[in-house]
Amino acid sequence: MESGIRTAGLLITLFFAFYAFNKRKDMPALVFVALSPMTYFAQSFGLVLTPAKLLGLIFLGVLFFKPGLIKISKNKYFSNFKYYYIYTIYLTIIMSLFWPEFNASSQNFLYGNTMRGLVQIFQTFMGLAIIIVLMNSLTTIHSLFRVQVVMLLSMVSVSIYGLYVWFAQRSGLPFNPITRQGGTASKDYNAVQTIIDGVQVVRAYSITGEPKLLAVNACFGVILTYFTRAHQIRFLKGIKGEIFLMVLFLVTLYLTFSTAGYIILPIVIFVAIAVQFMVGQLNGDMIGRVLAFFVLMMIAAFLADIDIIGKIVSLFEDRVETRINESGIFTFAEAAMVNFWEDNPVYTISGTGLGGSSFYVRVYNTGAYEGYTAAPRGIVGFIGDKGVIGLLLFLLAVYKSTIPLMIASRSNSPNRAIFAGILIICLVNVVLMFTFSYWGSEWLTVALLCSGATLAERETHMRKVAAYQQAAHI
Repeated sequence: MESGIRTAGLLITLFFAFYAFNKRKDMPALVFVALSPMTYFAQSFGLVLTPAKLLGLIFLGVLFFKPGLIKISKNKYFSNFKYYYIYTIYLTIIMSLFWPEFNASSQNFLYGNTMRGLVQIFQTFMGLAIIIVLMNSLTTIHSLFRVQVVMLLSMVSVSIYGLYVWFAQRSGLPFNPITRQGGTASKDYNAVQTIIDGVQVVRAYSITGEPKLLAVNACFGVILTYFTRAHQIRFLKGIKGEIFLMVLFLVTLYLTFSTAGYIILPIVIFVAIAVQFMVGQLNGDMIGRVLAFFVLMMIAAFLADIDIIGKIVSLFEDRVETRINESGIFTFAEAAMVNFWEDNPVYTISGTGLGGSSFYVRVYNTGAYEGYTAAPRGIVGFIGDKGVIGLLLFLLAVYKSTIPLMIASRSNSPNRAIFAGILIICLVNVVLMFTFSYWGSEWLTVALLCSGATLAERETHMRKVAAYQQAAHI
């Protein structure tokens, strides 16, 4: 049954993908934003096919039949990213010739030395197709606003279902297991729990995968609620909608019992506040509302006799002690990659190619990953594959794309809050890319940056022309 549900999810994704190209111009972008995080709907066909990857395949096919869409790749902001993608593709072609052999019984040939590089390059072309299709979709300022709204609604839906899963695990109701490599597992095995102060507690998770990914979605929901105008729609507008969203996202975050999520929240809030400060949109009223809400949540928890702070502190103590005793501050995969860098520092600069880090991880830690394909995540995984050179090329392209968004956000344009929202979403996404995120986050970030920068530059130019014409007329 689980396999059938996953397949149905992919078929629904397929339907919406084709439906999108027959409706509003911005529909492909909205469909991608709504469905790409939902990794539960996945199947393994040698490679794991998630909604995001299925959309990537469809978009690649669309470009084959509509090559005219590729013209947008000449966009000057997208051109900044071309050097990054060209470097990573050529690096993979060269480095794959030197990847160590590693035989594993559970590993299919697509993950072996011969095919992994080609598969990774093909997935990069799928990602580029996503960027190009989304850039063709996001051609108006209103489409940028609609993306933020759909993103928020997606966070709301996965959070509500996450709370249901938490309740279902405690009450014996049906719920979905976590998707791992597109396979299935028993619900008993996937009743996700952790130990806090010697007491076993149930953790919330959703159709986005593991609890920490639900925690990331909840953190993103907080950012969208307080630092963008995404909730300024009919049924979420006003203080009641704001309270509902914040209660939903903070309760969801707490029930994931994800230390990573608890760390991410203050980081992304800091990023959002820093952006709003730099563009002159930070005001005391907004900060006061945030602080007041957190205080009210603490008071409510106190009156309900829930020791939130104590549980979080105990959770951190247990997790940190376990991590230090086992592999230091990193997971096994990341610790193995660091050990590899110590012996081969040149690869820190160059990278090992897309997917290459997984081969060296298995060489340096065969006991933990024998028979499986494992790869380091976050910044360690990024540098492991693409090196410091790839990291700098990516960050430089991001920086160049943020400049027109910063300028438009500082202006007195009525659209300044929309541009600031896109800027905040993209920079928060970059932070998450270097911690943990789903497969499609990089492609979405690049598309939003390029489209947002183009529209911001266009509006700034039009305002300058209008101001010049008005001065000349006077």
